[in-house]
Amino acid sequence: NMDVVRENVPKARNTVQETYNAILEDLEFAVANAVPSYKDATKMSRVTAKGIMAKVLLTMNDYEGASKYALEVMNDSRYTLEDDFREIYNQGYRSKEQLFSPYSFAYEEYVTDILSFEFRYTESLKKLADQEFGLPDDGDLTTGEGYDPRFAFAHSADTRVNNRYNTKYPFRTTRDAQANSYHILRVAEMYLIYAEAKARIASGVDAEAVEALNTIRARAGVPPKNPQTKEALLQDIRIEKVLELFGEWAQPWYDMVRLSKLGDINITDYRPNITSDQRLIWPIPIEALSVNNLLIQNPGY
Repeated sequence: NMDVVRENVPKARNTVQETYNAILEDLEFAVANAVPSYKDATKMSRVTAKGIMAKVLLTMNDYEGASKYALEVMNDSRYTLEDDFREIYNQGYRSKEQLFSPYSFAYEEYVTDILSFEFRYTESLKKLADQEFGLPDDGDLTTGEGYDPRFAFAHSADTRVNNRYNTKYPFRTTRDAQANSYHILRVAEMYLIYAEAKARIASGVDAEAVEALNTIRARAGVPPKNPQTKEALLQDIRIEKVLELFGEWAQPWYDMVRLSKLGDINITDYRPNITSDQRLIWPIPIEALSVNNLLIQNPGY
């Protein structure tokens, strides 16, 4: 429930729309009142709030609003794309591209286990990174040749600094330097949100969407896309988000859920264990149910 807990009184869940309304109200306040920017991304700023607003509106299928806020972030000189994608991870939360990248420094707050689990690549990601660069099945996990450079940076033996096991973070362990921080939101995602929103609004192939998509591809050092249909463009954007954002706050998973609900993909093709929409949501913890008799468990659990 969205209300601040002041007493031990059971309350039923809010509706989805009520939840969205509360999120949007908070973001609108932040856009109007937050600090304009910070030197690093450990704290949220007014620009960060716009970026989150773009992400929320895309999820709500408000493509006009999503494109508007994403473009405002893209055009704000206080946060810009890194010239080399590797610098995002070398600089960590100090990168000029990071919109929000909090960190922890107390021993109890280290996220070693979470990071090492989240960054293990899946075979589907490996296959996609191979198919999208060079020839299919020509990837070499030792040198990284034949794979999308972003996948190679994270997972090939020759490009992993100090044999790090937490991939995109270029440190030996998550306890070194800035490695105990998360990349939650950065400017490149705004380009891809903008590209998808513009692509969905248009009746054909939107030129601005293609330009935004290819800006991210050029930065990664991969050839531009030239889609001939709206459907092909949306597919290219979906793939680009996976290649650009894998291992960052589980973004590919949330996109799969959203695109599955839109009918753009069959999520079972990517996660065979998901055989119904019931598996797109998590169960309510038993602890929460045991102290609130107005809560109802999600279907299927």
